[in-house]
Amino acid sequence: MIEKWREIQQGQIYHALIPESRHGSIQAGYRPVIIVSADWLNRTSSVFTVAELTTSLKNPTMSVHYVLPMMPGLPQRSMVLGEATARLIRDDLVKYRCTVPPDIYKNVDRAVRCGMRNRNRHKNRKQSRQSEKNNKKNRKRKKKHG
Repeated sequence: MIEKWREIQQGQIYHALIPESRHGSIQAGYRPVIIVSADWLNRTSSVFTVAELTTSLKNPTMSVHYVLPMMPGLPQRSMVLGEATARLIRDDLVKYRCTVPPDIYKNVDRAVRCGMRNRNRHKNRKQSRQSEKNNKKNRKRKKKHG
């Protein structure tokens, strides 16, 4: 567990212990993550939004992925998975690794925003399909009773 005095900031990379019950689209276990929630929120909240990092550089050209340059604190070349975000509490953050410079973090932010946009697009599509089904059912009911 990280020190209680450490201020959590956007762009910091930690090794986190992600509980099985909270994994969602993010892989559970001991994993590197990058803090993506805003600093003002990090100061006032006990919950942090993170994006998963991986050393498996599959599909690095996808808009939701960003390959980080080598930097002290990262033992291997790593890629940010902008589509794999989660919310963690301070106790889940185990070890501070490094902080990504602001000019590099802009690319991380872009990948995460693309991931959120894709997730919302998928969610909206799913909702509109459901609403189309409901409309068809309503029309059929009106024909029967009307």
